[in-house]
Parts: sequence; C-alpha cells; structure tokens
Amino acid sequence: MKYSTKNLLIAASVGLLALPSLASPEGAMTRDAMKAKMLERFNAADADKNGVITHAEMMAKVSEKFDGFDKNKDGYLELKELPKIMPMSKKHKHMKKFKGDHHGGKNAKDMEKKIEKRMAKKHTRIKFIAKLDHDYDEKVSLSEFAKRKIKHFKRADENGDGNVTLAEMETAGKRMHRHRKMKMKKHHKMDK
Repeated sequence: MKYSTKNLLIAASVGLLALPSLASPEGAMTRDAMKAKMLERFNAADADKNGVITHAEMMAKVSEKFDGFDKNKDGYLELKELPKIMPMSKKHKHMKKFKGDHHGGKNAKDMEKKIEKRMAKKHTRIKFIAKLDHDYDEKVSLSEFAKRKIKHFKRADENGDGNVTLAEMETAGKRMHRHRKMKMKKHHKMDK
C-alpha cells in the first residue's frame, strides 16, 4: 500500500479546522487565523502545487515522519528506537498554548482541569507502541503508523477520487467541528 505525505498534512489540517473559534483577546486563534494556518498546511502538503493533495503526497509526509523514528531503517518502529518520552503531539501543544485563553463560562474550570490532566500525561514510547501496534507484535509498521491519517484523508475525500481539494478539506473541518460541538453538548447534558 502506498502512502503519501499530503494525506498526513490533510488530516492534520482537517484537525485544525475542527478547533472552535477562540474569542479571548490575548493569544487566542481566530477562525481567520485557523483558516490561514490550514491553507498554509494545505499548500505545504500539495507538493506539485496542483491544488489537490493526493494519497501519495499525504503518505510521503507520513513516511518522512516514520523514517525519523525508524533508526535502523528496517521498516518497523521498536521500543529501543524511540525516545523514552515521545515528542508532544500537536494537539497537546495547541492545548498548552491556549491554556487559560478560553472565554470563561460555567465550564471554564472543567476545561482547565481537562487541559491540565492531558498535559500532565507522559507520552512514553511504551504508550506509543501500545496505541499503534494493532497486530500486537510489539513493533509498529508504516501501515499501522499511518492508519489514522489514512482514515482522516478518506473522510475528507468527499467524492472518493483519491484527492483532497481545499474545499473538501474545509468541508471536512466544518463537519468535524459540528461533530465535536454536538459531542460536547451531549457530554455537558450528562453532567447535569
């Protein structure tokens, strides 16, 4: 199965679109800023600059990241190749950046606690392997490493042509945002 860099970047960009607009005055990212960031990532992923991100382009980016961890170049990530504490994910870095920047309300303290809890977790290599090792052989192949990114790419590819356009990426981001918003509302109703 071929993998592309663009798909990884599309998935990451779709994740950016899913973030709600933050309205605090200091350091908060506005919707316009998020769109600009998404466009920047889209353009970076579109290696041939033809206005679409192909599966091959996405998988090239995934492979590049995978190769950065695969020290012995055997096509698998094993415990001994990984750092004891894995680099913080973009999601967690984003949470750290906007910690305290949300605009209050009755759930602001709950959100602060959630962010603190997630940031306190150590992203160890053992957890990394456990999360991605779907066949339980104690090593992670490129296909296991790319599985989630491929899923995001396929969701964004509305017409199923194997390419994701900027419009498809924006639509996928809006859809993800609505889904997360509904999930949060449901969660908050259960708290009451």
